[in-house]
Amino acid sequence: MSEKQNGYSQVGSEERRDGGSVDVARVLHRSSDGADELLGAVLDVGTDMLPPPVRHRFRQHRLIALFALLVLGIAVAASMPIKMATMWALLPSPPFLAHIAFGTQAMCSLGGLQQHDTLYALSSTPAQRQRLASALPIVWVHVPKCGSSFHNTLIHNAGVCPQWPSCASLLPGDSDHAFFKRFPRAIWCPDGFASDYPNPPGHNSAAEALQHHGSGRGVIFLRQPEERLASAYASRWNVRAGESMAAYASRAHGCSVKMLARHSSGRENCLEAPHPSDAEVALAIERLRGFAFVGLTEEWGASICLFHAMFGGRCHEAEELNTRPTIASSRLQAESMLGNKSIGVDPYDRALHDVAKEIFYRGLRNFRIEPGLPCQYCTASVL
Repeated sequence: MSEKQNGYSQVGSEERRDGGSVDVARVLHRSSDGADELLGAVLDVGTDMLPPPVRHRFRQHRLIALFALLVLGIAVAASMPIKMATMWALLPSPPFLAHIAFGTQAMCSLGGLQQHDTLYALSSTPAQRQRLASALPIVWVHVPKCGSSFHNTLIHNAGVCPQWPSCASLLPGDSDHAFFKRFPRAIWCPDGFASDYPNPPGHNSAAEALQHHGSGRGVIFLRQPEERLASAYASRWNVRAGESMAAYASRAHGCSVKMLARHSSGRENCLEAPHPSDAEVALAIERLRGFAFVGLTEEWGASICLFHAMFGGRCHEAEELNTRPTIASSRLQAESMLGNKSIGVDPYDRALHDVAKEIFYRGLRNFRIEPGLPCQYCTASVL
């Protein structure tokens, strides 16, 4: 039989006590019914030491056996937080192991291994921990269409969310509001985010929170303003029925500035009239210069690397997910609008974005990060 038949590849096998063999690689790499075969293989190997009558009964009730093993695993994990956190830090992308095993996050809040403070200590330096401590509680200014995927970077940093279930990630298509209802940040990230500021989730004005907590608690991703506008319109983000691109752009100009500088009782004010004043632009720039972290959507990989360089924490595969993928037709529409200049120019957010680029590229130079190259802060030696 070919090694590639039936959707798996043969790498090796393990001999069983009764003379047969369990092909572990075949089971793990099988593309269909993998979970059932994996369970069968585990139970076949793990029960060989039992007396034949007991072994036969145990294998007849595999779901009950799986539940028993799961409960046992949770109990062991709860009793050994430091050892489990150490193991978790060394595993490649542990939360995704849960997705492979169960295909869902349904079990996370019941028994997902929490990250623990120990994990952050293992995956950060004293300087990184001090830098993050100065930024807590975080005020994440989530500008629309600038990177919802940053949710996963924040929640999977054990310094921000030490209690976060390690198997829970915001996945493409998930509602961030529903996600945080299921995993309330007050429970899982008790000191990670400013309690008087609703983000995450949402795109609320941060002016009051920044005034109260100080700009040093702010983190933000910004995007080339016209690209952000085109993406927002093409994906129909708060677009009115029959609204033209020009009309929408007029409402949306200065969105980032308004979120940083305009007091709007914490509500969403990205599309709020009037356009920003010169004083609001100046205040937004002043606040941005004091932010704990500034990333650029158009330099996503380098931005995530910079975040880990500054604040530590293990790197996670979920940080590479695009949780708000743009469908092809919308992407083509956005590119067309940029090409024929129907979107206009956003002078307010351009001024802010220019400062963001200055801050961001200075950070890359300080931490010797080269865009496009593997992140040195995500290697096994650092973790």
